[in-house]
Amino acid sequence: MKLTMVGDSSVGKTSIALQFTQDFFPHDHKPTITDIETRVLNIEGQDVLFQIWDTAGQDKFRSLLPLYLRGVDGALLVYDVTNQESFKNILTWISEVRRGASGNPVMALVGNKTDLKDYRCVTTQDGENLALEQGMIFIETSAKTGHNVHQAFFEVGMTLCYTYCCN
Repeated sequence: MKLTMVGDSSVGKTSIALQFTQDFFPHDHKPTITDIETRVLNIEGQDVLFQIWDTAGQDKFRSLLPLYLRGVDGALLVYDVTNQESFKNILTWISEVRRGASGNPVMALVGNKTDLKDYRCVTTQDGENLALEQGMIFIETSAKTGHNVHQAFFEVGMTLCYTYCCN
């Protein structure tokens, strides 16, 4: 399954991908242009290979996004719960995914950095409401602690599995 991770710069897309594929949190890393990580998960007794395309959040690389969305099965749209602007920009990212992807990819709205409780400005309810309005899976994660990171990919994988391979 090809998954693309999109969202503003510095929301934690790379950290989520590395926590999922390598059980590793990078304390210091450079901005991503693009990276591909892989991991196999067992879903409903079936081994499913996830190919995760970690995209750049900077505007100067946005023109590359359609290349990464081609043939995508799912997308994780990531925002930072401590950054209201990254949440507001999710609507733009949703439009980009819907315009660039062929078919109807499964989309998950992922609120990251929940470990930074004292700095939180986007509520869980705000995320849930947006996900419900847009017909998306919703989950909150902390790439730093690993909280719900595997669950985010598992939920997307389960939805894809029921849609494409398990029926």
